Amino acid sequence: MSSRRRLAAAILLVAGLALLSGCSGPASRQEVICHGCVDVVEEVADGSGATAVEESATHVHLRASGDARFVARMTIGNRDGINGTTAERVVERLRANERDSDRSRAAFERLDLEARVEGDEVVVTYWVESMTERHFGAVVADRFFRAGGEARSDEIDRAPFRIGTDRLVVHGPDGTTPLVDVPGAAVQGDRVVWNGDEMSTRTYLVFGDSGSQVHGRAAVAATVFGWAGPQAFDPSFVPVLVLATLATAFAYSYPRRVETGWRPGDDWLFKMLVPGAFVLPIGVVLLWLTPSPGLTVAVLLSAVAGIWLAARSVRSRFGTDEAGTRAEAGGQPATVTARSQTPAVRRSIGQRIADGEFFERGDVFAVIASVATVAAVTAVVAADFRGTYAGSAKIAAALLPFVAFSALGYLAADRRRTAHRAVAVVAAAAGPWLFQFASTVEGGDLLTGLAAMLLLPLGYPVGAVVLFYAALWFSTR
Repeated sequence: MSSRRRLAAAILLVAGLALLSGCSGPASRQEVICHGCVDVVEEVADGSGATAVEESATHVHLRASGDARFVARMTIGNRDGINGTTAERVVERLRANERDSDRSRAAFERLDLEARVEGDEVVVTYWVESMTERHFGAVVADRFFRAGGEARSDEIDRAPFRIGTDRLVVHGPDGTTPLVDVPGAAVQGDRVVWNGDEMSTRTYLVFGDSGSQVHGRAAVAATVFGWAGPQAFDPSFVPVLVLATLATAFAYSYPRRVETGWRPGDDWLFKMLVPGAFVLPIGVVLLWLTPSPGLTVAVLLSAVAGIWLAARSVRSRFGTDEAGTRAEAGGQPATVTARSQTPAVRRSIGQRIADGEFFERGDVFAVIASVATVAAVTAVVAADFRGTYAGSAKIAAALLPFVAFSALGYLAADRRRTAHRAVAVVAAAAGPWLFQFASTVEGGDLLTGLAAMLLLPLGYPVGAVVLFYAALWFSTR
């Protein structure tokens, strides 16, 4: 077998093992709201199951303090099976059912489980902790959204909740009304009602004493960012840092290089980065396949050395440009005596930036506008808790650094376009964050995880360097 075939077989084997590892795991049990309520009442009321529950409804009363009270009412068609011990036996059977059921389970941990008989109704009540939280003056019920890390440890597929009664009615705190539409449910006054037998696990309920859909979406966005932000930050931090460093170095140094006549053969930074863009990912793959302390140290030292050499190149180029500028202005500055020297007026960093000493005002505004755009896109993805636009945002974010570095290579040929280059730098750095955040909100599957594993540490460094220099070469021909 040739070396190429062996390499292809190894890649296919790794991908197959990753797929198998993602598909394995314990079978999940469907989660039921008011698990067993109807079945247990029918069983207790008549051991043969002949006594039927004619009508049933579960009422969830949310509280601004965080807890929620669940009240399930089952109307019995035949009261002959109800006696003084019915309520006690219902509670005992519900607890036993929770322990013994293999295919389903209660959606939430039930506290203070009780039952009572009211006329022809059997009423089951219990409390659930931490059902709500407050954001922007609104009460958000976030426990029905399983992608937010609220799922139990053995839940794999995030299947829809099954509603254990004929209806599910959610009441907000006193004096509040629903602020967002809920898929599969109807808003009836101050309540949200499900008449079906399932509830989506991508459900947020928002209640407020006043406000609109915008107010409700803002509260949802704050909730989503609270759990999705930390999950997206860790894997995207290093790619963001690497791409921001590369983009800043390119945007700052190459307009000067092009102005003085850039040629790839004379650019040692080009000769270092292009091979390094391929060597570093290979080192990362080797670390993943055969982790060892020596190899880890070698890869890290190579990366640090490359970054240090790139920074040294930019710094030396900056010093050369300053010297050339002074020479063009008339050589060495004249010596100034202490008597003739005018005392300098101290100015704050903010004032010096505002005066354009470090950057042009247009550049600063371009950076601020770009960062604000990234923040706005993050907020829109967070507010889209149903995941309607998260998939499209993820694809666009995955392509954003490649487009930004290509544009940066083109813009480097014109030294006057500093504001455009500033936008390209922010776009290049924002890509990994937006990709990871949108993937987290969407509830990424195995293919998304593999794409992130390959794209963030491997694809971006290679694509960024190659596309930048390719665009730079074409723009300088």
